[in-house]
Amino acid sequence: RLSLANNMIPDLQQMKFLSSLNLRELILDPNPGTKDIVPEIKMVAAKELFPKLIKLNNIPVTDVVQFDLPEMLTQGNLPDEKGGAIEPKIQEIVTKFLTRYVQIFDKESRERLDDFYFRESSCFSIVCQPQRLRNNNSVYESADRNLKGDRLVTELSDRTRVGRSSILSLLKSLPNTVHELDKFTVDAFQPTNSATKLEMINVSIRGAFLENDPSSRRLFHRVMLLSRSKNPYGVGITNDMLYIGDLIKVQQTY
Repeated sequence: RLSLANNMIPDLQQMKFLSSLNLRELILDPNPGTKDIVPEIKMVAAKELFPKLIKLNNIPVTDVVQFDLPEMLTQGNLPDEKGGAIEPKIQEIVTKFLTRYVQIFDKESRERLDDFYFRESSCFSIVCQPQRLRNNNSVYESADRNLKGDRLVTELSDRTRVGRSSILSLLKSLPNTVHELDKFTVDAFQPTNSATKLEMINVSIRGAFLENDPSSRRLFHRVMLLSRSKNPYGVGITNDMLYIGDLIKVQQTY
């Protein structure tokens, strides 16, 4: 049995020189290089170094389904952010649409977002885990459609906002934000439907925003389905789903 707790170990690979030991029990936490690694990955990495290990941090080592992950993931580091992919033929319309949407959302009255949604057919919903959000705002809890919990299906359905006025009412109740537009990762493509020939654009946006003050920085992932519209932007939002979460420590430089 060996305890390496509080030894300022920067990453798990620093323990390679100990791999010749037939360790059966290992105490690894706390250490700087392990605090941001999920337990399953930590267990896999420790088992690779010490095949006879039966306990890690006083928890029995169990068989974990493994994948051929890059070494950087077993060290608790995230891979470099990759750029998004937007089909060239819709690049201009998507860029113009999102830039103006975020500008109004952050800096102007959100009532002016009415042009982006259809009067009756647009849908909007929020998904998050309110109990895990730092500095949680109660509006998230009241709007959350996360399937986890004891909510009835009818309650989840009621939390989907349908129609322009209902959507704007919820958007106006959300906290003030400052989105980091230059760090967005955007994927957009135009699916084809030979049956209806309805032109639509699927947009996925991932990024971060500040909420109320610089200490409240959140992660978001938003998926929009756009269709042709007579508004100034040429497209309007048919379906809009927003996921909100907190950045973990290794994402803080994102």
